[in-house]
Amino acid sequence: MSTSPQTFRVGIVGTGYAGQRRAEAIAADPRAELVAIAGHTPAKVAALCETHQRAPVTLGGSW
Repeated sequence: MSTSPQTFRVGIVGTGYAGQRRAEAIAADPRAELVAIAGHTPAKVAALCETHQRAPVTLGGSW
């Protein structure tokens, strides 16, 4: 068994109120790393990615 701490890599789908709060919570938790943000509206994805310094992932078409 390893004694080193584990970092959980987390991605978020959605950029609304809940997605923004989740991104803040992940950024504040030293056990977690926000690795991706995806959403349907490219401008909202880009804005949230800029806030959290991540590259955007845009989902095209229907979910």
